[in-house]
Amino acid sequence: MTGPLAALVVLLGFTAFAVGVPFLIVRLSDRRERTRAREMVAATQRDPELRAAAQRGWNGARSLLGHLAAGRSLEPLTVWGVVLNPNEQAFLTYQAAYSPYYSTDASYVHVNGLFMGSLPFMAVGSALTAMGNASRRDAAIATAALRWREQQNTQLLLTTERIICNANGRWMSFYFSGVRAFYPEPQNWSVVFEFNDCEPLRLAGESGPAIAAYVTWMLHGPRGLREHPGLEPLR
Repeated sequence: MTGPLAALVVLLGFTAFAVGVPFLIVRLSDRRERTRAREMVAATQRDPELRAAAQRGWNGARSLLGHLAAGRSLEPLTVWGVVLNPNEQAFLTYQAAYSPYYSTDASYVHVNGLFMGSLPFMAVGSALTAMGNASRRDAAIATAALRWREQQNTQLLLTTERIICNANGRWMSFYFSGVRAFYPEPQNWSVVFEFNDCEPLRLAGESGPAIAAYVTWMLHGPRGLREHPGLEPLR
């Protein structure tokens, strides 16, 4: 196979690859997000230590929910390092998996090709270059799409006013007064927040159910602990 026919075969093969790459990136990303909770559950079932830790986290969340729903108070923590606001009190501290939800700017390297030779060769070369640019552009757009990012373990404080997270090497505050929507999902070991002034936030892990119970208490009071449908698995 030589000449224009070979060049055409190469062009068709590259076209299929270029079209498939961005969709593959998106599908792989979506698949990772969908299977993250299942992987955690599977790993917990395999590892006795993880299973015991998960059980402690679940039992602790149920105990916390019952304690707060009964109208009992919590003992404030003494906090050093992080400076609290006047009259603000910290009650709980946990480790959790932190990830905000946002997109990024799409950028890619655009290549301009110069081809010398026969007309078929130049046509194929130009087409390959154009398809390469399209593939890089589409892959960049797919990579920049909205998704949970910066996934990392964080130390956090739960106070009377906010969630304080140590992420990316600095302390950040997420105030309850700025919460626009709140989705406790203890069965998925996570809780998701939407805010008025920043991107959505997900906190997950063994502490997820307890965080869900505490924040429900702060946002909706004891009644929320007794009635919020998202907390039904803990009741």
